[in-house]
Amino acid sequence: MLKPFCCSSVKTDFNSDPHYVFRAVLHPSSSRVAASTSSGLVKLYDVQSGTQLSHLGDLRGHTDTITDVAFAAADNPSLVHTSSKDGTVRGWDVRAGQEVEQ
Repeated sequence: MLKPFCCSSVKTDFNSDPHYVFRAVLHPSSSRVAASTSSGLVKLYDVQSGTQLSHLGDLRGHTDTITDVAFAAADNPSLVHTSSKDGTVRGWDVRAGQEVEQ
């Protein structure tokens, strides 16, 4: 099980490109995690073995820092909503890796 975060942001390096992760949310009824980043990417993970994260992919479309990320509903682990400093709120289909609403 993932432990709660203790900080408001965490600096990480994804392929030598530094990002800040502002929020990471675990879907309440699945093992998926979505993380908002300063680079405008949503990083998607699956929890493996209770503590390991397996990278599933990235959602691309925002042009500025993602300020919030949330799964749409407890019974739908495939829909994520994000808001960004670029002035948009977007809905994403995690299965397809594509934006479905703005």
